[in-house]
Amino acid sequence: MSTRHEHGSTINALAWLVVHAAQHLDHVQRLFRDEATSLSDTLSRVAGGQAHVNPLGVLQQRGIQLDILAARRADAIEHLDVTVGTYRQAVAADRATPRLQPSHSPAQAAPPPQDRAGHTH
Repeated sequence: MSTRHEHGSTINALAWLVVHAAQHLDHVQRLFRDEATSLSDTLSRVAGGQAHVNPLGVLQQRGIQLDILAARRADAIEHLDVTVGTYRQAVAADRATPRLQPSHSPAQAAPPPQDRAGHTH
């Protein structure tokens, strides 16, 4: 996506922001998935009587961590949606902007030099 636009252009910068937002979402999604999987394993062991149940709570701070990751994931999704929307608007506006087309008429050659009397050399 970011290689489709002129380097240094506003649209190219927006494309890189989209790429970065998508990578960030992937990262947060992996963290969320890993934590949820780990908690699921813990809860399965507790439910199966294979793990000690802490009287202060089974999840303790891990439940809060999962909630925080869920919120970060939601924020990352919203940020990616906004960034993609902005990119799409910029591309649409760029496509709607008329471009100056180079002239297809042959270039006119400069007239040959003349002396003071108007004679061509």
